[in-house]
Amino acid sequence: TSICAMRVVLKTKPERLPQLEGESVLPEEGTLNRWYRSQQQGIRSQRLAGQVASVLRTLRDRQLWIACECQSEPELWPLLCPVQLDAWGQRYSWRRIRTHLQHDPRCPLFRPDNENENQI
Repeated sequence: TSICAMRVVLKTKPERLPQLEGESVLPEEGTLNRWYRSQQQGIRSQRLAGQVASVLRTLRDRQLWIACECQSEPELWPLLCPVQLDAWGQRYSWRRIRTHLQHDPRCPLFRPDNENENQI
């Protein structure tokens, strides 16, 4: 199983990490990475899924994307954009930006191109 991380990146410049109020690592990344590690270990947690949904809502509102480090080089990292799945703002997920590479097949976020993207 690959060990990698998810990073929050600027939508307009995904190659650069955002620097918000002098923070080098955003708290949202911790939640995303806890969820990612739980997926790698086959652990499903409703509580953690709810926290990730909240993070996705925040990232969407702030126009931030997520880069998955499952590929070897930063310019190859798949990009994910947070999306709202319902009209009431209760369900959030992400979609891979299709102009970027697919996830590594060992990554918990990998889905063949003909399958639906990951949903929390």
